[in-house]
Amino acid sequence: MDLVRIQSIVTPKVEALGYRVVVTEIAGRRHAPVLRVIIEHEDEEARISLDDCVRVSRALGEVPGLDALFPGSYHLEVSSPGLERRLVGERDFRRFTGKRARIWLAEPREGRRRFTGKIAGVRDRVLQLDMGGTTGLIVIRMDEISRATLKPEYADLFANGQA
Repeated sequence: MDLVRIQSIVTPKVEALGYRVVVTEIAGRRHAPVLRVIIEHEDEEARISLDDCVRVSRALGEVPGLDALFPGSYHLEVSSPGLERRLVGERDFRRFTGKRARIWLAEPREGRRRFTGKIAGVRDRVLQLDMGGTTGLIVIRMDEISRATLKPEYADLFANGQA
């Protein structure tokens, strides 16, 4: 399955409905794949509802040519980014500056692949992550990152009524 081709079909349809595609991925087994599309509102402050997911799912179900990219049947799953949302590109890192994130590197650095800290900033495809304590600020090039997610302080979320 050609994920680039799938994204080129899915993204314009989602954007035409007023949403932004955060991540498109294929999960599951080859004989029963799941096309997962994670969306958010263009207005980054608005939350994704179940109705939003249903609206996008129905629209994607009617897209001609999408079925042809899967040999046999597939499942479509549309969802919100969630609390531990993925961070994709500089735009997301800038948006969530000051928030805690978990970063996985493609190659280990000093024997570690996973780092957790507050996003201190990002510029010219370089992330500054405040690890706190004696480690302090570390610098990570965006091309070193294999995956990144927010890592919220759950106690703060419950205190603020967000969870």
